[in-house]
Amino acid sequence: MGNLRDAVAATGSVVRVSALRAAGVPRRAIEQAVSAQVLIRPRNGWVAVADADPLLVAAWESALRQGLVTRESRRRMPLAPLARSLLEECSLSSDSGLETFIPLRLRFLRLPIRQQVWLA
Repeated sequence: MGNLRDAVAATGSVVRVSALRAAGVPRRAIEQAVSAQVLIRPRNGWVAVADADPLLVAAWESALRQGLVTRESRRRMPLAPLARSLLEECSLSSDSGLETFIPLRLRFLRLPIRQQVWLA
């Protein structure tokens, strides 16, 4: 379980369960780590190390949107592949992490989802 904790920590401390599964981590190992409180589940489909900042994903989103971080500077950062894929999901159309998660979670519907739409 220590290796799993280290792997999650190496991604930036917060990672999608699907990314761990794609990397070959068995679902049972993830569930055991959560049960043993090695990992926490900040939200459905995500796990984090116990001391991870719960606003980590939202903070990156906000920093990108506010121009504090550029896409190019993000690409130069020495990140693990899973962390890099998480950062690539950030969108300039999102003001918060929630506005990033909803389109991602609904992607399977294959419907156009528009963010920051103004209604007259």
